[in-house]
Amino acid sequence: MIHVWQTRLLHWKKQWLSLIFWLMIPVGLTFAIILGIGSIQKDTKVPIGIVLEDSSDLAQKLVESLETSSLLRVVQLEEDDALHQLEKHELDSVFIISEGYADHIRKGSRNRLITGYKSDLSMAYSPVKELLLSYVQQDTARSKAAYTVKQISENFTGDHDWTWDEIVNKSTEIQQKEDLLHTTFSFLHASSPSNDESFQMWNTWGLWAIFAMLSTLLLSDWVIKETRSNALTRLIFMRTGLTKYLLSTLFIYICLFVCIDLVTLLLFHHFLGEDISMKLVYSLVIYRLTLTIGVFLFANLFKNMYVYYSLSFILTLVASIISGAILPMEGIADYIGWMEYINPIQAFLMEQPSYLSIFLIVTWGIVWLLRRERIHA
Repeated sequence: MIHVWQTRLLHWKKQWLSLIFWLMIPVGLTFAIILGIGSIQKDTKVPIGIVLEDSSDLAQKLVESLETSSLLRVVQLEEDDALHQLEKHELDSVFIISEGYADHIRKGSRNRLITGYKSDLSMAYSPVKELLLSYVQQDTARSKAAYTVKQISENFTGDHDWTWDEIVNKSTEIQQKEDLLHTTFSFLHASSPSNDESFQMWNTWGLWAIFAMLSTLLLSDWVIKETRSNALTRLIFMRTGLTKYLLSTLFIYICLFVCIDLVTLLLFHHFLGEDISMKLVYSLVIYRLTLTIGVFLFANLFKNMYVYYSLSFILTLVASIISGAILPMEGIADYIGWMEYINPIQAFLMEQPSYLSIFLIVTWGIVWLLRRERIHA
């Protein structure tokens, strides 16, 4: 084993730059994409104009509800300025909250409370309109509920003289406490943002898993290089068989990958706020073992480096698509749903082992170990 370590260190000494590059590719590209998207997202919020003609608390709360959306940039303007910016396409759409909004809500009326304007280039007018209508309907429902509670109280108990404002405020408090109703605005097929977290388009660990697969495939080209006949003569001087040499080298790479993965776990936790749990650590180690051993057996099938590199990129692309880490799986799962049982990326994202892929790798490994070993010295 010591001879194998010495041999591997000699190889890494000559290829240290390439080794560090491919080891850092998964964490580096994941950071670049997540932070890049976050930076772009701040500059790509949909700008909408709000003209607030009603000075009531209900109207102000409506505007504040819109401002909580992580995909909207709400600008309060006068009507003339808002329509002028809409004509210059500086705003996606404009909504005017008419005077008397609170009075109409108290009466349970939802007609002609808000006037909307859009241009030929308005992209988010419809979803923002539906979002506004949902908030208006929410306020109207509270108002109707308040009158119903007052009537029930007067008819049956008569002990409590609750006002309309008290009932509405109490219902709002209960809603916030129990999270009875939660409305968000998001792009098609995108995950909805939570109350205390910013919207994130892609899964951090999903991106990392894809790049880790590609990195492992490209770093495992040593299997093809080491099994070439002109490189096997040194095994005579090391008194080591080919199988033992390959397995020892594989163990070294597994240790290296696991150490890098644990450092990645800490980096994601510190800089991206990803949670650390024993289940995640266990899934990460299982994913790394499955991936590294599977790639090792896969690389043993090749003698041509160009073919191996080409298939590595294709295999990574297919695995990333069927895992749903980048693209949604709707429609695809109907045709290749069976592949999710052998895809290690999807199993890792679900934080559970892929028993079928583990069984196939173990079977494949046993067949590889029982092969006839031939070394031409």
